[in-house]
This record gives sequence, structure tokens and C-alpha cells, in this order.
Amino acid sequence: MNINKPSYEELKNRIKELESELANQNTQKSIEESEAQFRLVFENSKNPLLWADAKTGILIKVNNATQNLFERTENELVGQHQSILHPPETKEKYIQKFKKHVENKGAFNMESEIITKSGKIKIVEVSSTVIKIGDSEINQGVFIDITEKKQAEELLRKSEEKYRHITECLPEVIFEIDLQGNITYINSRAYELTGYSKEDFKNGFNVLNGVIPEDREKIIENMKLVLKGEKSKLSDYTLVKKDGSIIPIILHSIPIIENNIPIGFRGFFIDISDRKEQELIIQKQNEELIELNAAKDKFFSIIAHDLKSPFSVILGFSNMLSSNIDKFDKNKINKIVSTLNNAAIQTSKLLENLLDWSRIQRGLLNIKLNSNNLKIIALETELLYFENAQKKSIILQNNITENVFAQCDEDITKTILRNLISNAIKFTNENGKVSISAKKSNDFVTVIINDTGIGIDTLQLPYLFSISNNITTAGTANEMGTGLGLILCKELVEKQGGKIWVDSEVGKGTTIYFTLKS
Repeated sequence: MNINKPSYEELKNRIKELESELANQNTQKSIEESEAQFRLVFENSKNPLLWADAKTGILIKVNNATQNLFERTENELVGQHQSILHPPETKEKYIQKFKKHVENKGAFNMESEIITKSGKIKIVEVSSTVIKIGDSEINQGVFIDITEKKQAEELLRKSEEKYRHITECLPEVIFEIDLQGNITYINSRAYELTGYSKEDFKNGFNVLNGVIPEDREKIIENMKLVLKGEKSKLSDYTLVKKDGSIIPIILHSIPIIENNIPIGFRGFFIDISDRKEQELIIQKQNEELIELNAAKDKFFSIIAHDLKSPFSVILGFSNMLSSNIDKFDKNKINKIVSTLNNAAIQTSKLLENLLDWSRIQRGLLNIKLNSNNLKIIALETELLYFENAQKKSIILQNNITENVFAQCDEDITKTILRNLISNAIKFTNENGKVSISAKKSNDFVTVIINDTGIGIDTLQLPYLFSISNNITTAGTANEMGTGLGLILCKELVEKQGGKIWVDSEVGKGTTIYFTLKS
């Protein structure tokens, strides 16, 4: 039997064929193994993965995570158009976006709304890429469910919006600053209060430039104390507005801590102008109350002291006269009666001034301002003291011209002149001079009572019109004073809208001025 042996060439070719078959088998095996691994990765990926035909948009393949995300089985998804994944009202928008994406054949990332089988709307982040498998173009999509993240962001946004609305509604200025004092946030109340605009604060504004220089070191020290862990306290500062005006504020702040490290301060400040005004009013009222109580005490002191002296005279001499009238001659009786009369006059003046002053304090003084001729008022007042002036050989001179008129209450003005003329005569030596004059200036008439008397010590001048520091001095002929004359004059002048003041020099005399509306 003859067996044909293959030639060398035939053997060589056969070996090549066997090697090629073996290589193809290995390649196929590798492909199968690779596909198995890919399917394993695809199916078990925690992220939802899907394939869709790039031309038609029909879903080809989905993994388990995709089925869970959309609450649909593979059979319910594969074969459907990918628009089924989106809410009806937005599906057309996404169809157009994917068409454009496929045309560009590039990677595509976006946030998208999807809808589950049960109708839940979720938000996902989609990463899509066009890949080629064989002759087919496949749109591969990877989904990341960011619904909870978006819900958290929305809650945060609403919380921040609520916070902003609250801060914008507050009457206080709410602020945040960094550790250098630069403002990083401030509400709109600051624009109203400070006069600075939103742009002014955006361009960089340091809190140290918003207060008076004296308060800057105080702010720095308080910031240091808070950073050391000491409790922040309400502090008063003086804020400087854009126009340069100032207002008092009260400020409170706390540190802003991130990762256990302070990065700035958050706080508020309030305009306390009204409070300061109220404090000043209360302080003034307290001072007035103290002064009123002092005046009341002085008032009773004057009554007790100044009434005691004349009444002692009246009681003593009247008792002497009653007991010895048959023993005294006519001259003796005349002297006693004259002394009693002077004591009665002094008491009457004191009581008159006390009553007038009391009416002023209780608001019972009825003032009627009319146009009055000052020369006539002065002449009528002078007549009351003509005899007193004659006893001391004092010249009493009226230099007021006939055409000087003032808007005043006639009776009250006479009371003022009575006290001032009486005082001038009282403190002028014999052969002296007391003159009355008046001059008109702008809307006022200044009445001037000048004497050549003993004058007043400069140390006593500030207390002449104060009841709490009332000074009573005997006249040059030992005349007694009422203790209320100048105090009453000040009250009566001011009630008529004028003012009163004194110039005096010891040994040369005194000049008293008071004004009335012309």
C-alpha cells in the first residue's frame, strides 16, 4: 500500500493553518472572556448604566441599578424609546439635547429630571458618551441619583433665603466681618442707618473706619477678648455716618468658627439715639427734681428765717408797747410804732414775693403780654421808693425816653422793677445815685438799673439767681432783705421771654440788665 507523504511545503502550510486556527480560538476565547467580564461589570455596577441606539434612541441594554432607579424591569425598559425616562412635560427638551449630543459624538454631562414607574420625579447627573460596537453606534449613559443632594441644597437655599429675609426685616444692622474687621456681609438696614450704599460696602469697608477714632482701640480690644473665649458683652460706640454726622449705637458680636478655627465675627448693632435722648431727659428731670426739692427746702428755710426776724420785732415791740404805753412819752411811742411799721412792711414784701414765686412754681401765674410804655411803668414804680431814696439822700433818676415800648405784662414788669429798684437803694450809700434806662436792640428792649452802691463780690455773682445758694445781705443802712427778690425777678423775666444778668464791682456799684420783647 502506497502512502503519499506530504511534502515539506504542504507540512509547512498545514502548520501555519493550525497556528492560525489556534490563534483564532484564543482570540475568540479572549473576546468571550472580555465580554463576560464587561457584562459582569455592567450588571453589577452600583451606578445605573444603559445603552441606547444612537440613531433611534431605543434602549438596548440596562443594568440592575438602572432597573432599581426607574422602578422598572429590563423587559419594561429594553425596546422603549429613552424619552420614557423623562417626565412628559420635559421629554421633548431632553430628546433635542441627546440628538445634538449624538451629532457631536462627544462626551455629554448634565443634570436631568427623570420619572419612575410610580411617578416619582428624581434629579440625576447624566454622563453620556457615544461608543461604537461593531458597525453600530451606541449611546452609553451613566446616571448618578443626586435627588437627596438637590433636596438638601434646596433646603439650604430656602434656609439661607429665610435667614436673609429675616435679617432684612430686622430694625438692627446685622453684619459679618473677617478677623481684620473687613465687612463680608451686611443687611440693608445698614444703608439707611449709615448713609453708605451697597457699592460702598462691596468695595471694601472696615468697621474701624465706621466709628470715631476714640472707639477704634476699644473695638480691637473687644475682638481680642472674644477670640480668647471671653463672653461678648453689649458695648456702646459712636458711629460715623457717610455725611460725617454721628449717632450712638450698641453692638454685640460672637466669633464665627469653622473647623474649630475662628475666621471672623457675626453680630448686630442698634441705633440708640432715642434711648440716649430719653436718658438725657430723665437725667434733666432728675436734676430738676433735685433742684426743685432743694428749692422747696430753701423756700421753707427762707420762710422760717426771714419771717422770724420781723415777727420777733413785731411781737417784741408790740408787747413792750402794750405793757408800758402809759409810761412812754409820745416820741418813744412814735419810734416803736415806726419800728413796727418797718417790720410789717418787710414782712408784707416777703409774703408778696413768696406768693408770686409760689404761683410761678405751680404754673398759676397768668401772663398777659401787651405793648406798654416802659417810662410810665418805671415812673409809677419809682414813686413807691421815692421816700426811701430821700431818707438816704439818693438821687433816683429815670432816663427812659417816652417812645420806648415793650411787649410785657404790666403788673409783672412792675414787680421786677420794684425788687430791682428796692435792692439798688438798699445797697447804695447816702448821697449815691440809682438810675433806670432802656435801649432797643433788634427784637428786644434792654432795661438797665444802675447804682453807685457797694457792689457785689465776684464770687457771689454766679449764685445771685439760685434759690439753692440764696444769699441775704443787710443794706448800707442795715435794711433787711427778703431773700427772694432776684430769684423772683429771674423767673418773671424768663416767663416773658427775656433774660437777666449782672455786672458789678466791689466799691463802685452794680448794674442789672434784663430784656423784654419789643
